[in-house]
Amino acid sequence: MEDHFKEDICLDDICKFLGYSKYYVLHVFQEVMELSVHDFIVRRRLTEVKSLLLEDRLTIEEIAQSCGFKSDIALYYKAFKRIYSITPGQFKKMNTMKIEEQ
Repeated sequence: MEDHFKEDICLDDICKFLGYSKYYVLHVFQEVMELSVHDFIVRRRLTEVKSLLLEDRLTIEEIAQSCGFKSDIALYYKAFKRIYSITPGQFKKMNTMKIEEQ
């Protein structure tokens, strides 16, 4: 999953690759990672988003799309805010100000 988190991954693809049922994959993944497969992928994508926001070369929407949030940018904003308690724009602005102060 680490190598493909930017792609449109679905549970069926993961199960087919691993050769296990959906129930088994969901159960074991949740038990080991303490996250659902979906939440893991979203969090991994958001980690990548944060690092790209610090680089300041792309727009927020371009970053979202490059990290796998292709179909619904609104979901990306909601997920970012839910996890980090600020919007991607606020995160980018805060970190741009920190860099300028140095």
